[in-house]
Amino acid sequence: MIGGITRFQPLLWLLVLLLSLLLATMGSAAASAERGDFGCSSLAANSGLRQTGAGGLAGSADDAYAAIRASTDDVAAIAGHTGIKPGNIQKVKDHIFNNEHLLDRYVDHGVPAYMGRFDSHEGMADAWQRLSTGKGAAGDMSLLRHEAAEAWFMRKHGPGYNAAHEAAQKRYPSGL
Repeated sequence: MIGGITRFQPLLWLLVLLLSLLLATMGSAAASAERGDFGCSSLAANSGLRQTGAGGLAGSADDAYAAIRASTDDVAAIAGHTGIKPGNIQKVKDHIFNNEHLLDRYVDHGVPAYMGRFDSHEGMADAWQRLSTGKGAAGDMSLLRHEAAEAWFMRKHGPGYNAAHEAAQKRYPSGL
């Protein structure tokens, strides 16, 4: 003990500060839940958890996703570069960029499930761009397989993203 302060008191104050920040974040997420505001912007702003279709955290790539959605030649280009049927590439594109899913990845963290498109993911957008220009790497091909497996699982077993991602991850780790 030095001057009435034990060596553990600074650690205790740090713990109190961290708990205060956690409670403030949880309160903000709870307020969003009460408003029914579960869009990607509220998730990103309030909890930092993004449901990207690639799992994990990532920065936003909203402009790149808009360009991919608007593209009419990327599916044929990727099919030509990879040897995968255009219909299968289109299913993957729709799954990643267009379709709404039951986004339930963070239910265990207090974020209610909701229907919506995946949040944008820089790595996903970059991989799609590489594939469409013929510069895809082995990891990009693995990502295509992962997303195809995830889409198949959702069609066969229901729209929940979390179970589909976990099942696809076992067979085809996405790398993102």
